Amino acid sequence: MVFMLDDHDGCTGSLFRIFLMRYSWLKIYLAFGLICVCSTEINAQDAAKSAIKSAVGDNSDWIASAKRILEIGGEEQDTKELKAKANKELVTLKPSMESDPRAVFAYTLVAMAGKKWDFAQEFSTELLNRHKNYVPARAAKARMLLILDKKLLAINELEILAKGLGSPASVVTPEQLESAAGFLGLAVGYLDGPGKDAAVKATSLKDLISTTDKIPQALQESFSTARAAIEEEYRMFVENGEEMLEKLREDERQASERKQAELDAKKEKTKEETEAAKKKLESNFGQAKSTWDNAWAKCKTLSQNANVLQMQKNQLIASQSLLRPPVPDAKGNVDPIAQNRYQNDKRQSDNAITNLDFQLNQLSSQYDVANRNGMIAENQMNTIRLQAEKLGMTFAMQTESFTKAEKMIRGKDKKEQSSKKTEPKLSGAQLRKAKAFTTYDDFNFHKEQNLLIDSFPAPAQ
Repeated sequence: MVFMLDDHDGCTGSLFRIFLMRYSWLKIYLAFGLICVCSTEINAQDAAKSAIKSAVGDNSDWIASAKRILEIGGEEQDTKELKAKANKELVTLKPSMESDPRAVFAYTLVAMAGKKWDFAQEFSTELLNRHKNYVPARAAKARMLLILDKKLLAINELEILAKGLGSPASVVTPEQLESAAGFLGLAVGYLDGPGKDAAVKATSLKDLISTTDKIPQALQESFSTARAAIEEEYRMFVENGEEMLEKLREDERQASERKQAELDAKKEKTKEETEAAKKKLESNFGQAKSTWDNAWAKCKTLSQNANVLQMQKNQLIASQSLLRPPVPDAKGNVDPIAQNRYQNDKRQSDNAITNLDFQLNQLSSQYDVANRNGMIAENQMNTIRLQAEKLGMTFAMQTESFTKAEKMIRGKDKKEQSSKKTEPKLSGAQLRKAKAFTTYDDFNFHKEQNLLIDSFPAPAQ
């Protein structure tokens, strides 16, 4: 009878070895793939950001101080007393230049929000001397130079910024890089448009524009969208005045808010549907795994029982081989008593072996059933694995689609370039305002505040 049972064959071997490869992978996939993806917000799922937070470690002292600095910067101080109190607290919170660059940059942002340009420039310059690839500070420094109408110095900083977008400091998030690329586009569009200045050499501007061609492809859209928008804003300002430009911006803002609200609703629905599908897969997988565990346990028990019976059978066969029929005497006569004893022993041995064969056949049938159930459960788990892969890929594609849509919402729609050159129809103060960088600058303290806080390392667990 072919029924070889041990811990390396049949259900206890082949099924186990096959499933070890497949089940363990699926378990890891569900535990660290879908579960992680579905339990976080779509707009916070970027792996790069998580890597940043885990790589930098934790320093709750500077984080708490930096958050408080930003909090003060975002507060409205309506009276002299409140302003004095806020300034006094800011002095006590002032970080040393040896601190994390994000803490120093928090102080710089607050100074910029208060239009304390000299102080903000000093801080950003010292910060960049120590951390030359800290992109947010480089963008801030270039922005301040443009606000102060120091275009030659600004162009130099913008060139460094354009080169640095491809090799930022490790603590800079992808969102901060996109923001910096958008500012770079705004600055180049301004310098090549309303801010064009005879004092700036054409070659300097040309070199800057040439450098921007080399910024990473992932940031090109943010850059080009912001750059294209400047010409349209300038045209609107010149042809229709400042009020029309402000109306255009307000209309764009409201439209963006509507689109963002619709997108947020879609994101939430997708997240809920994916989470429900994930839970169903986990439940189905758990049931299949329970069936497989039972089949594996039964196969193992049957194997052990069969091994015991097989050893008993082998012992009986060995004992039977020692049985010898009685030897006839000289006259050829056989002792009837000895003959009966031999036949009785032989019959008992044959019956015992037959009984063991019957039990082994029963175990073999049970083993086949358990093995078949285990294989069915394994196939079910493999099917669930494929469903999990499909669900994960679908969710990833939806997330990517949402991310692209958010980028479009955050950016300004590209306007068709006018075929005719915009001729200023303004004079005096209006013309100066039309050519001022602050007319087009989109600096927003609260936006920069949120981007910076998002780059802080996660609290230690």
